[in-house]
This record gives sequence, C-alpha cells and structure tokens, in this order.
Amino acid sequence: MITCIGSKLFIFFKQKTAYEIKGCDWSSDVCSSDLGLEIIAELHSDYHAQRDVLIDCLEDGIFRASVHHLERGDLTIRSRPAVQALSKCILTQLVNWSKKMSAYHITFENGVLVIGFGDPAQNDEILRAAVARLKTLTEDGTLAGGEIIRINGPASVPVAMAIAHSLAHLYQAVACYDPKLARYVVAIAHGNKYQVGDLVN
Repeated sequence: MITCIGSKLFIFFKQKTAYEIKGCDWSSDVCSSDLGLEIIAELHSDYHAQRDVLIDCLEDGIFRASVHHLERGDLTIRSRPAVQALSKCILTQLVNWSKKMSAYHITFENGVLVIGFGDPAQNDEILRAAVARLKTLTEDGTLAGGEIIRINGPASVPVAMAIAHSLAHLYQAVACYDPKLARYVVAIAHGNKYQVGDLVN
C-alpha cells in the first residue's frame, strides 16, 4: 500500500496469494480513514502466480497490481510490468501534486505566515492549493495556534476568506500586513487583548 502525506511517500507491504486479493482488500488490515491517509496505490506480492496482474483503477482512483513470485533481493523487480506501471502512477501523482501546490505559496517564517501567488492558474486551482497547504502546515504542527498570527502577502478574495477561516479557529487574533502603514492590522479577534483594527508590529 502506498500513501502520500504532504510531501512524504509511505509504502506498506503485505504478501497475498491471488485468491486473497480483491477490491478494498486493505480495509480489514489498515483503515486509511482512521489513520487520515490518502491511499494512491496497492501493490501485492503473489508468490505462486505466473505473471503480474494489473487492475484498472476503480472508482476510488487507487492503482492496484500484484507482482508474481517475488523473492527477497530479486534484481528483476524493476523490470516487472506491475512495478513499471506503479512507477508511472506515482510519478503522475507527484506531478499533479506539484502543480497544485505551486499555484499558491504559503510558508511560516519567524511567526509570520508569508503568502503569495505561484504559477499561473485558475482561481479554483489556486484556492485548492492554498487550502491544501494550510492543511499540511496545520497537521504537521507548524501552525499550532496561539495568541496572534501575522500574515504578509497578496491573496485573492476567495483565498483570503479560506485563510481567515482556517486561522480563526487556531489563533485568538489574525493580523494582515499593510505596506502603507508598515504595520499589521488586526482583522479577526477573539477575546479582549486585541480588537479589530488594532495596529501591531
């Protein structure tokens, strides 16, 4: 089983015989929904089979295949049809992921969320890239929440709304940089320490 988490690729192996392999086969062993993983491929080792078996992606979009008679240290694994098809599948996934993520850039530097447009893209693609990046930064603990977060950079209205929605649940105050004032303006505030419209350094 192969899954992507952010920019990381995880591979899980389980040996199966042909009669055991079926759709959603991993559900009884590894529950991807419970682990919060996105499964992109399943590759099984079928020791008794005579050939590789490629299974078309089902409605869930997961690539599935089995490799026949796989021995430990087998150097022919690279030339196996299932492995070659899997490589193409992973490459396609990574290219698509890279395109989505490059449409909008979000980094967290010295307490400031630095945002900006990336490669030319439609607004819906930019929005999805921004939301995906925010999710990654939240899940890996980079955006851990707290008293206030400062934002610096350009954003379309949909992206700005998505960022505000995400950060408002994590921080007591969200402030945006105003280049004319050369200070951050509090745009979202919970509690009594900050008020909307306050200027902060």
